[in-house]
Amino acid sequence: MKKVSKLLLFLLLAGVFSGCAKTEEEKEIVLYEYKAADYEGVEFKLENDKLLFELDHATTQFKVTVKETGKVWASIPEVKSTDPDEKKASQSILAVKYQSERGDTKTFTTVDESIPNGLYRLEKGEDYVKVNYSIVKVSKKFIIPPSVPEARMMEYYEKFDRKTQRAIDNAYRKLDINNLLATDDVDELLAKYPDLETTIVYEMRPATKDYRKEQLEEKFAEVGYTEEDYENDVLIYNVSDGNDKALFNVSVIYRLDDNELKVEVPMEEVEYRKAYPITELLLLPYFGASTTTDTGYMLVPEGSGAIINFNNGKSHLDHYVAQVYGYDEGMRRTELVNETRAAFPAFGIAYEDGAIFSVIEDYTSLANIYADVAGDGRIFNYVYASYNMIHGSQLTLSAKNDTSSYEFEKQLPEGSIKQSYSFLTGNSYAEMAAEYKESLYEKYPDMKKTENANAPISIELIAAVDKVKQILGMPVTLPEVLTDFSQAKKILSDITQNGYSNLSLRYTGWMNGGIDHSIPSDIDITSGMGGEKGLKSLVSKANELGVDLYLTGRVEHAYNSSIFDGFWSLTDAAKYASREVIEIPVFSNIWYGGLKDTRMETHTLLRPSVCVDLMDSLADYAKDVKTGVGFEDVGYMLSADYNPKRTVSREKSM
Repeated sequence: MKKVSKLLLFLLLAGVFSGCAKTEEEKEIVLYEYKAADYEGVEFKLENDKLLFELDHATTQFKVTVKETGKVWASIPEVKSTDPDEKKASQSILAVKYQSERGDTKTFTTVDESIPNGLYRLEKGEDYVKVNYSIVKVSKKFIIPPSVPEARMMEYYEKFDRKTQRAIDNAYRKLDINNLLATDDVDELLAKYPDLETTIVYEMRPATKDYRKEQLEEKFAEVGYTEEDYENDVLIYNVSDGNDKALFNVSVIYRLDDNELKVEVPMEEVEYRKAYPITELLLLPYFGASTTTDTGYMLVPEGSGAIINFNNGKSHLDHYVAQVYGYDEGMRRTELVNETRAAFPAFGIAYEDGAIFSVIEDYTSLANIYADVAGDGRIFNYVYASYNMIHGSQLTLSAKNDTSSYEFEKQLPEGSIKQSYSFLTGNSYAEMAAEYKESLYEKYPDMKKTENANAPISIELIAAVDKVKQILGMPVTLPEVLTDFSQAKKILSDITQNGYSNLSLRYTGWMNGGIDHSIPSDIDITSGMGGEKGLKSLVSKANELGVDLYLTGRVEHAYNSSIFDGFWSLTDAAKYASREVIEIPVFSNIWYGGLKDTRMETHTLLRPSVCVDLMDSLADYAKDVKTGVGFEDVGYMLSADYNPKRTVSREKSM
C-alpha cells in the first residue's frame, strides 16, 4: 500500500503541475484510491427473493446467482485466454476508447489501468453497490532530468564519460530555435518552453525506451542527481513523465430489481481531460461469455432478431456490429459498404441451462451491439453493448498540410447509461422475445393488441419521381408523374371492391417536385398530379372507403432546395463538430464511395429544430385537407447536430 500511496501522490502532483498550463475551464481530476482497510468487514452484496449479487472489492469482479436454479453468472470468465488482446478485454469490467487531437484511437481497461494500481473506490448503499474507477496509464518515474535548459543539463553532462554523453545525446533532443525542423510548430514550442528564444532546451525524446531511461538513471545517480533534483526540474517547464495525459473517471452503479440486474453509468460523473476525449465506453464486455466447450447461442438485434450459435466455425469473418437506430449522419463518412442498423436496443446470450437477456433502457441512441464467436486462437463467444461518447470531426487545416487534426464536442450528453440484465431459467428465443415484449408493455402502457380481426394492409403509391429531360437541348431535372390523384382513387376502389379492408395508404412524391422534393416549408402539389381539387377528391374517396390516407414527405434532409424554397444552409443545416455544413453524398453501388458530380448531387442534413418546424408545416397542410401525415425519414434516420454553438446530441434529437 505504501507503493500505491507514493504512486497516487506522484500522479496528483503531476496533475497539479500540468494544471498550471491548462485553461481555467478544465478542473483538476481527483483520482480514486483503493485502501483494503476501508472495506474490512464490508460485504458488497445485494439480494432479493430471486437473485444474489456479490462483488469482490479486491478486484471489483462480481457474480450473480439465480436462486431458482443455482446458476451463477460471472462478470469475468474464469477461464483465461492466451490471446493477448482477448486476455486483456475478457478480464475487464470496463474499457474506454479515447482519441488524441491527431486522431489516433487508443484503449484503456480497468484490468490494466485501474485495478493493479489501486485506482478505484467502492460505495455500499441500502439498495446499490457503486464502483468509482480512475482509468489512467501510470508511467514509471525515472529520476533523470526531464526537459531542462542546456545550462542545467550541462551541470551533469560534463561529469560523464563520452559513452554516457552519447547515450544522453540519443535520448534527448537539443531544441535550438535557430535550427528547428520544418515540421516543428514554433508557437507550440515557445508556449511549452518560454525561454527557448534565448537558450537551448534538452527535451526527452518520446520514443526513448524504458531500459534506456533505467541505464541513464543509474548514471545520473552516480554523479549525485537526486529525487529532489528531479522534482525541482519538473517545475521548470511544468512537465511530468506523461502522467498528465489521458485520464478517465467512470462510475458504475449496480442494483437488483426482481429478476434483473440494473447497471448505470452516470454521465455527470464521467471525467476526462479535454485533450484526450473519451469516444467510446465498453460496458461488461464479457459478462456471461461462453467458451469453446459450451453449447448455446447469442441473440442480436438484426432485423426482428437473429441467432449466432456458439463456436459456429465462422471466426474468420468480421465480428458482428450494429448501431442502434442506424448511422448518425452527424458523423462524417466517406464510404458506405453496409448499413449496420439495429431497430431495437436489446441482445442476449443463452446456454442449455439458462440465459441472460439485456435491454438498453437509456442512452439507446448512442449504443452499439458487438458479438463474435470463438476461433483463430480466441476462446470466447460474447455479445455486449458499447456507447459512443464524445464525437469529433476531422479538420482540414490546409491543402499544403496533410496532418490530421480533430475538433470534438465540448461535453457529454446529460443523463445516464442504463442497461438491465434479466436472468431467464429457460433458454429459448421465444422466452427472450416474451421478456422484451413485457418490458415494452411496462415502458409503454398504451401499447394494445389490435381488436380488428382483419390483418392490416399497408400500401405505398409513388406519385412522381425526378427524371432528366431535354428542353431546348439542355438536360433539366423535372418530375415524372407515375400515379396521379385520379389513378390513386381507382386503385383504392379496385382493392376494396375485391373484399380487402383495414387499409392504409402512404402517398409519396405528391408535392414540391416528387420524391426528392424541396423542403416543405411551403407546399405545392407536383405538376401533373391533378391539383388541389384532385387531392381533395382523393381524400374524400379514401374517407368514403374507410382507408387511412397519409401524405408523406421528408423533413430531415434538404434536397433540391434553395433560398427561394425557404432554405438557407448557414442557419438551417446541421454541422459536424468541425463547424462544416453536413453535405451527404450519394454513394456508389460499385465502389461504395461518395459520388460528387452534376448528376448525383449531395443533400444537406437539417438541424433538429428545423426538422420539427417542417413536420409542423406538413402536418398543418394535411390537417387542412382533413387527412393524415407521414414522414419518410423520422423514425428511421436519427442524427445529431454537433455544431459547437448549438449542439444537439443524438439522444436529445431522439
